[in-house]
Amino acid sequence: MRTILAALEEMGMVERKPHATDGRQVNIRLTARGASAQKSAGDRKRTWLAQAVGGLDEQERETLFAAGKIIKRLAENGQQ
Repeated sequence: MRTILAALEEMGMVERKPHATDGRQVNIRLTARGASAQKSAGDRKRTWLAQAVGGLDEQERETLFAAGKIIKRLAENGQQ
């Protein structure tokens, strides 16, 4: 994790700040550049998914959405 954070910090994606009251801790936060990269990645994923779903026929979309409802229900029941 230390190596990954160091690389992200070097790229300007995150910054480290000392904890306000506990000198042993360091807070990590996204920089504006990191937040922009995160948003862009999310936008690309959503665009890909919309195109992929758009390429399905009606029956496949119905099956996909029905499966999504089942998976959501299973996940909600598993959190109890």
